[in-house]
Amino acid sequence: MRPTFPTYRSPGLAWAITVPMAVFAVAVTAIGVVDDEHSLRNFAYIPVFIFLIIITGLNQFRFDVWRQGLSFALTDLPVLLALYYLSPLTLAITGLSGMVLREIVLRRSVAKAAFNVAVFNAGLACASGIVNGFGLDGVGPRTWGVLALAVFAHTQITLLGVVGAIILVQGVSQIRRLGHSAGFGAIVTTINIVIGLIVILTIRADTWAAPLIVVLAVLLLLVYRAYAKFARQHRSLEELYELTQVLAVSSQDASLFDVILVRVREVLQAESATLWLPQHGRHPEVLLSARADYKGLLDDPLTPDVLRTRALGSGETILVNAKAGPDDLRARLAACNVKDAAVVPLRCGGIVVGTLEIAGRLGDRTAFGADDVRLVETLAAHAAVAVENSRLVDRLRYDALHDLLTGLPNRRRMLEGLAAAIAAPAVDDV
Repeated sequence: MRPTFPTYRSPGLAWAITVPMAVFAVAVTAIGVVDDEHSLRNFAYIPVFIFLIIITGLNQFRFDVWRQGLSFALTDLPVLLALYYLSPLTLAITGLSGMVLREIVLRRSVAKAAFNVAVFNAGLACASGIVNGFGLDGVGPRTWGVLALAVFAHTQITLLGVVGAIILVQGVSQIRRLGHSAGFGAIVTTINIVIGLIVILTIRADTWAAPLIVVLAVLLLLVYRAYAKFARQHRSLEELYELTQVLAVSSQDASLFDVILVRVREVLQAESATLWLPQHGRHPEVLLSARADYKGLLDDPLTPDVLRTRALGSGETILVNAKAGPDDLRARLAACNVKDAAVVPLRCGGIVVGTLEIAGRLGDRTAFGADDVRLVETLAAHAAVAVENSRLVDRLRYDALHDLLTGLPNRRRMLEGLAAAIAAPAVDDV
């Protein structure tokens, strides 16, 4: 009986969030424009803030949550500055233009681009309404509180839109996976608010401080990116250590394969992880996959057969994605509706005995790269040792209970079977 997978509804349902968000953004902005006496205040600043929205949106902390990508960026910083310097109309023009250009640069699909633009501008309209409602009083503590409240409102509207889209497409059960990422996002938002307020105070004190702030912003961006890379590496090392610890105590094939595949899939944030061991002697062929949308192991891998047979024959790692790999393999992968895959040979004593495969990197903007391949090769080395040790134990157990010449059960095995039969409880005849 084939297992059943969760039914994911059409991503087009996200339009049910996009349209209301867009209507909300237009309505709130219109109210703010009507009540504003200086609707085009600081109109010349629009290109500057558009550039800031684009550049901060291109550098993000990304968390792949199930089949959705949740990103946190420095966008809160230009949002705070725009709320302080721009009027509602110029703010709306900036937000709409900046997001549209950013989505074009990122080459998003129409549906996802429209969703991102609508959600961002809905949050921006809400934040602008808060600023207009409470008003700003110079650069004192009251202004700090109003701007902080407005920026947090912007992030909450954005998060609300993402949660709504996930509920529509994937169901309520996936919301619990957002908890850790949302908590980290609140920390990032707080840091961005503090930095933004410091920038405003510095510029108000001396306009010539702006070039120094630009240099500081570049350095801060580099620090953010370096930290994100360090965090990924640290997490990978932790997962690798935990995997080696678990493999050290796993002796049965069933639990061994489950441990290997589930951990590899989680570490690489892959749609599936597959272990293939061709038939060898008494050992039958093994082809098992761990999938992100199914609990347990399957014999239905995402990667096509040609990838594993080529890796087995060449003894070299094969990486296939939109920018890497032979054209024929990319075509085969596209035919299977898989965007990328990596197949690594398993080596035991210099002999290739199978492959370890990952396919379908979670997240629409991420793909397996050189760093992922090196990590999979490290995991494959540990997996090969674990598989060989498991087969060695099985071979020793078999040799201890069977005659080496005929392969039939030996005297010890027969005595064990007889003892087990004698010790078994008698069954009364009916």
